[in-house]
Amino acid sequence: VECGLARRARHRFNAEDIREINIESGGRSFTLNDAAPKSILAGKFSVPYCVAQTLLGRTQPEMMMEAFTDEAFNDPGWRPLAKMVHLELNHEFDRDFETFPQVRRPARITLVMKDGSRLTELCEHPRGLQVTPPTEADYLGKFRHLAGHFVPAERVERIIDLVLHLDSLEDAAELS
Repeated sequence: VECGLARRARHRFNAEDIREINIESGGRSFTLNDAAPKSILAGKFSVPYCVAQTLLGRTQPEMMMEAFTDEAFNDPGWRPLAKMVHLELNHEFDRDFETFPQVRRPARITLVMKDGSRLTELCEHPRGLQVTPPTEADYLGKFRHLAGHFVPAERVERIIDLVLHLDSLEDAAELS
């Protein structure tokens, strides 16, 4: 997913122009290789589904929620892309994946375009590893995005302000 997002950000292309999607990864990815998930929940655990969503233009925040809605799942646009995904075991990537603490979790995506060109993206340090921990801005951005679906923006900001200043609240009930 990180590779798909990064590739999309670096080079604009039409998903219809992709002929092949090759992904090199560690062995654990092969348990997530269902190109035709039967439900949204199964889609969450499908590398082909998730990568297809990124190649269709989903953003990092949208990969938290919008990519897993009925509307996204029922849109037939992801299906041809998911069928193009070919996972390949990279033994070096597999070794890195199994280390603790993880300092690298590499993956590589190569998009083979209909005109024969290749677009490749290597991601070695996806978000959330010890070497790439989430920042406060990451947490706040995620909260704003997710809570914003259910709570008005001004209330989201009020909640953030209260949480960031819990130590100075006279009554924690104000938060609830």
